[in-house]
Amino acid sequence: MNQKYTLALPLYRMEQEFKRLSGFEISRQNLSNWIIKGANLLKPIYEQIKLSLLNETLLHADETVLEVLHEPGKEAGSKSYVWVYRTSKYNTHPAVLYEYTLGRSGDYAKKFLEDWKGTYLHCDGYT
Repeated sequence: MNQKYTLALPLYRMEQEFKRLSGFEISRQNLSNWIIKGANLLKPIYEQIKLSLLNETLLHADETVLEVLHEPGKEAGSKSYVWVYRTSKYNTHPAVLYEYTLGRSGDYAKKFLEDWKGTYLHCDGYT
């Protein structure tokens, strides 16, 4: 997961590297399945971070474009978005959360923040 999301290494290159370095053939499908299983294992941590954010008075939010090559129901290379939510940098326990969305509409932020009781949301105002 680190190579995929931190280093932006595509699965086909991971597949090649596994074979080159170890001689093992691990298919992209297996790598993809492992990422999905890893994400499912991390879901409780995601939920705790979200709960922590929703209890903050001040939040920052912004969306950024993300290109997904093969997404069901969308053309290859079409834009999707990631909304980023974070606490203030002065927060005792800073937290950042990324939320994948199909668009950049403010409705995605409204849904994410529907249980938020805070008083100040800092964003660029695009949506």
